[in-house]
Amino acid sequence: MPNQNALDSFNEQLQSYRQRYEKTQEVNQFKASIQALEQTIAQLEQNYEQVAEQNAQLTNQVTQQAQQIDRLNQQIQQLAENGYLDEQNWDTPSDATPTNDPDNNLPSNTEDTTITTSTAPVEADIWVASNGTGDYTTIQEAIDAASDEARIGIRAGDYYSSTPGQPCIVLNKPVFLIGESPDATQVKLHGQVQVNTQEGGLKNISISGENGPAVNIERGNIALENTEVLMGINAQGNASVILSDSKIHGSTTNGIRIEAGMLLMENTEVYSNAFDGIFISPEGNYTLKNSHVHDNQRYGINSRTMLGRGIIEDTRFNSNEYGGVLILNGQHISIKGCSVNFNTGPGIYVNESKVTITGCDLAGNRGGSIERHGNSVVNAANNQE
Repeated sequence: MPNQNALDSFNEQLQSYRQRYEKTQEVNQFKASIQALEQTIAQLEQNYEQVAEQNAQLTNQVTQQAQQIDRLNQQIQQLAENGYLDEQNWDTPSDATPTNDPDNNLPSNTEDTTITTSTAPVEADIWVASNGTGDYTTIQEAIDAASDEARIGIRAGDYYSSTPGQPCIVLNKPVFLIGESPDATQVKLHGQVQVNTQEGGLKNISISGENGPAVNIERGNIALENTEVLMGINAQGNASVILSDSKIHGSTTNGIRIEAGMLLMENTEVYSNAFDGIFISPEGNYTLKNSHVHDNQRYGINSRTMLGRGIIEDTRFNSNEYGGVLILNGQHISIKGCSVNFNTGPGIYVNESKVTITGCDLAGNRGGSIERHGNSVVNAANNQE
């Protein structure tokens, strides 16, 4: 038989080995936990760097939007000084105090507001006439010869591109084109108007695009007053559009498309376009007042702006195929005093957005009045549904 002392000694050693093994296992677990924590910290640091970078990008985008708004305010002032937008008041606050009668906040059921245009003789620095009675026979010749801020008067007639397949005109300097008659159809531009200047304007003119949008704004801010645009308006990048007393229709895509710029629209009709009446990209801004958007084959307005603001007042959205108003990822959207009726889809579709809807008539839409999705916050008051 083994010696008892030897057996006891062996048991003690075995117990010691067990304790050391357990300690080793415990240390290994601690090491694994430390490694996991280190990986978590590294991931958090990476996430922090990404968030910081995103915040910097957002801050930069907000700064750019503010600068864009400042430039537009300067543009509006310049347009006013040049005789544009004489009857417009873009500075009216959207939250003006309503009357005590709540029904006064609801839109009327009358037809479109009558478009009023000035019948005073057009004052121009130079004149274009296709029949040879002006200073130039083509609009492009007049633009090329004009000085900055010149007012170019255009006699009634049809004007075409001098080169087949190319734009009808290229607005490459800050000038203002004015048709001689308040009837916009008297001056017809057949082909695209391409804009590549910081500012400019067209008034009393009809534009029918052939290939692509009728008005293609590569950069700058353009004002369209009392114009009729077939084939749509496309504002690229930070380009912006000021629209008043106009008609936009017949586009094979969107009636109006805004990328990262701004749309200011009043007393304007947008209708019968193959896609959305108005499409606003995630970085765009817009203000719509007293207008009519109807009979478009998708939404009346497809608003996807995340960083900008959207203000819609006293505007009608009727008989649009997908719905009246789509708000996706919008954070600062106000809809006030509007009529949104008889759309095939919902009157107002809200997804992942913050929207205030007040004093609107939302009755008669086949898809319902307001459809909410995601983490949307909809403040609705004093509406008819």
